[in-house]
Amino acid sequence: MKRQLFSSILIGLLLILVAGCRSTSIENPHVPTIYLEAGGSVPGSENPYVTLPKSGTKLRFFGRPIFGPLDIIRIEMVQVDRGLAVRYLMTPSANRELIRTSGDSVGYSFIFFDNDSPIGARKIDGMIEDGVLYTFLEVDDEDLPELVSEMNRTLVEFRRNNR
Repeated sequence: MKRQLFSSILIGLLLILVAGCRSTSIENPHVPTIYLEAGGSVPGSENPYVTLPKSGTKLRFFGRPIFGPLDIIRIEMVQVDRGLAVRYLMTPSANRELIRTSGDSVGYSFIFFDNDSPIGARKIDGMIEDGVLYTFLEVDDEDLPELVSEMNRTLVEFRRNNR
């Protein structure tokens, strides 16, 4: 009887241990983030500059992202008259922030990152109210499908690990 009780407890502890050992690391992540451009009149040297890879545009940005991977539902490629663009579909709470930020920051830019690398920017020309942020990325058209796929995979993993 004692032996069965000990075996049952041991099996129960092993099951709890196995269930609790879920990996939270993401293999080869492509973490999409969006920063807001910091104007030249914003004081402080803590706001770094980035240079976009193709255009060479140099932008100063606030040190913390305005939207992170938990704010983005998914990223989709769309074909428009001027070429391949992407749209970032935002969560409802991120949409409220997008409305506020886009309304308050007309003339500045959203700066898009993949991990720590800038991949594009979009001038804010008015309030964005539908929770969808369209932009062109400074990525070759042949590389864009894989990048979008990898960023979406990373978004799914972030949501899975942050439940």
